[in-house]
Amino acid sequence: MAEQSMEQMFEMLKVHAKRIMGEKYDVGQVTLDRTFVELGIDSLYLTEIAFAVLAELDLYVPMAKVARAKNAREFLELVAVELNQ
Repeated sequence: MAEQSMEQMFEMLKVHAKRIMGEKYDVGQVTLDRTFVELGIDSLYLTEIAFAVLAELDLYVPMAKVARAKNAREFLELVAVELNQ
């Protein structure tokens, strides 16, 4: 598994979110620290986006952990910890 930077993973997350959410997803509003709620990403969307990102990275993270992430930074930090184990 290739090492991924936070910036690369953030871009990956945005691509998957746009593909899954389509018109409901405004890429211009996305930052690492805006909450998923502010971005209109509910728990179902978050689960789908997380599965897509984790599949691309060939990584498993329990959805209970993913559900606790409030924003992209928290989710990506969780992924980074799992990648480094």
